Amino acid sequence: MLQSVPLQRPFVSAGGHAFVAEIPVEARQALAAGCVGLVAEDGKVVGPAEALHDHIRAAGRGAFSVWGTHVYLSSTDYSNCNQNGRGYALLIVDVGSPALREALARRDDLVLDLLHRNREYNNSVVANFLGYHQVTTSHLRRHGLATPRAALELGTGRTPYTALRFLAAGVERFVANDVQTIERSWPAARLRQLAGLLDLVDQDAGERLRARTVPAADGAGNVTVRGLEIADRCPFEQAPIGGGFDLIFSTSVLEHVGRPRQVVERMHELLWSGGHVWHCIDLRDHRDFDRPLDFLRLTVEQYAAIDTENRLRASDWLDLFCDCGFEIVDRQYSTLRAGGKGGNADLVHASVPPATPWVDDALRATFQPPFAAMDATDLSILGLTVLCRKP
Repeated sequence: MLQSVPLQRPFVSAGGHAFVAEIPVEARQALAAGCVGLVAEDGKVVGPAEALHDHIRAAGRGAFSVWGTHVYLSSTDYSNCNQNGRGYALLIVDVGSPALREALARRDDLVLDLLHRNREYNNSVVANFLGYHQVTTSHLRRHGLATPRAALELGTGRTPYTALRFLAAGVERFVANDVQTIERSWPAARLRQLAGLLDLVDQDAGERLRARTVPAADGAGNVTVRGLEIADRCPFEQAPIGGGFDLIFSTSVLEHVGRPRQVVERMHELLWSGGHVWHCIDLRDHRDFDRPLDFLRLTVEQYAAIDTENRLRASDWLDLFCDCGFEIVDRQYSTLRAGGKGGNADLVHASVPPATPWVDDALRATFQPPFAAMDATDLSILGLTVLCRKP
């Protein structure tokens, strides 16, 4: 089944090339039932789909993201979506059609391609439900750390997939925090599907997720999971969250916080003594990963109009954690491989800073203070993964 639902102007500007349209009620119902939404411009499907919102603002070219009750979209030629005279519609695709089910049942290559693409989407099952848990816990196991009793995630996203995976692993209390609205309950069939997915990799976890699934108090027949707490629509440093955590973590979130010191201080406050924080921090200019340090060329006043990342470098974050009372347990650096531009495939990872910085004196001279005076090795670090302990 394919249904075209027109998106009504005027769209709201979201900065750069991005515009936001409200999803009509009939389309929301179809999406909630498991259909997929695609954006069409004058009848032609555009993309990439489920792009990061910063990418839509910076790159345009038809990138879009279906996000809750709204869709972020862009034109294919950088024109203003409100003024270019083109028709924009949300195409609702029923992915449960018999033809698709048969194709998925017979073609493993199609299934693998869909899983690979899902990994790149915002708040996806593959990345958030499976991937983030695996990456985080592998770092903990490397240092002999057990599954935490109570955990908190910054920047959970709309669906708390990572929270559900941690609760299935035996975490007793999980607090999901985000500045946007986080889903609190889901259709029972969705939780059954997630538990079934877990059965393939960890049957005990699948059974725990089923055992913790309880009816939600939303009057809609949905379910939720015991131990899940939601602290949404509020920055972490201001959220009313009770303490007592063994682990606080995030993936590609801290680079966006506006008050880094207050955030790190709040982590220290909420952790038990002996608790840990684990964070993967992306230090690139998110407007264009092929120009990963372009935002360092801007003055404070020029950058104020963008201000999507805080521009702290690796040494700044390590110093900040230490200043706030943490001990650095482990760190891993990401830098640019020889000949790379800045995308994810161009990064190499190591436990020590790059031996040969790719930032040279000529490039550094184009940066504004204080970046122009920083060490070239520090500037060459484009990502930091850090594990810290509260003494």
